[in-house]
Amino acid sequence: MDRRSGVEAMSRPRQLTAAATGLQAVGLLVLAAVDARDALSGAGSDAARGLTGAALFVVLAGGLAVLAVALRRGSASARTPLLVWNALLVPVVVSLVQSGQVTLAALVAATVVVAVVAGLMATPGRS
Repeated sequence: MDRRSGVEAMSRPRQLTAAATGLQAVGLLVLAAVDARDALSGAGSDAARGLTGAALFVVLAGGLAVLAVALRRGSASARTPLLVWNALLVPVVVSLVQSGQVTLAALVAATVVVAVVAGLMATPGRS
């Protein structure tokens, strides 16, 4: 605890876990914007499908934002969704590599590794 402000200092693993999860949420918002743009400009094959995909990405980003806040606060119950979400990203990384998008795959994989390793190292509720 910081004696001057009375606020508990956050550990480095908790900071990294929350930051990686927040970065994933931002990435989903970017995907939502791209899907919406494509749907509205007619670049996609089906506007309704594109807008539905964009809405799904926004909902998932909102869930990740809530998870990032919970991780930042040190909630012990945030670990399971953290691990499940990042486990679900492993096939996404494999798919990106197979489609030749190696740079994007590396970025997603990096956020997965940082979030999981730091999340497992962070002590819930304490710094």
